[in-house]
Amino acid sequence: MVSSLFADKVVYQVYKNRSEVGNLSELVQKFNKEVEGEYLGVLDGKTYIRTNNEKLKAINCSDVIVVIDNDEKPIQFDCSENTFTPKILTELDVKEIKKGYVGGFLIAVGGVFLLNNIEKDLEDYDSFEDFEDSIKASARMGYGFIIIGGILVGFGI
Repeated sequence: MVSSLFADKVVYQVYKNRSEVGNLSELVQKFNKEVEGEYLGVLDGKTYIRTNNEKLKAINCSDVIVVIDNDEKPIQFDCSENTFTPKILTELDVKEIKKGYVGGFLIAVGGVFLLNNIEKDLEDYDSFEDFEDSIKASARMGYGFIIIGGILVGFGI
């Protein structure tokens, strides 16, 4: 059996909605849940704990009932006081950093299409109309990629 170096425990409330049959409105079911790991502190209204599988878990501070240390004694905490400072910036933002790769890539592709318009020369085309059509087509594609990429980044994709 593998044991953890930290045996802190956070007990918090979880609310679950469930619909009832008929004309009754939704009922809210409330129960307590526990998570074990290393209690890290409070930051911006959230209680942070590093779980035994090394993942950072944030729990709304107002939902926390008690934090218990490895000696089964309660740990005092104040939701209005920030006591947790991440060791590295990305510790809280790992999910945010992973978002936006597809959208960012499409924006870059759009930029390449627009950049290629700068390098086009009229002498490389048979007529001015061909030159103009080529620039317009590249610009449309470039702006299209940028627009789609921007929307995807906006959605975090």
